[in-house]
Amino acid sequence: YRQRVCLRICQNEYIKSACGCIDGSLPNIYGDEVEICKTIDLLECIEDARISYFDDNELNKCEQCPLGNFLNKSFN
Repeated sequence: YRQRVCLRICQNEYIKSACGCIDGSLPNIYGDEVEICKTIDLLECIEDARISYFDDNELNKCEQCPLGNFLNKSFN
């Protein structure tokens, strides 16, 4: 994985925690375990979460990158 992909995974994790589902346009490491946001309300939640992600500087708090640390935390 490249750093860019890892940061997109972090963004989807942020969206998942905010909305309870993930953005289908971002990398999905969850498989079928987590739903993709599909309703209008959830798509609006994604948009709000994206804005919050960048406004709150969450991008710099992405401790999972490099990806190895993320996989160790998530699957162990």
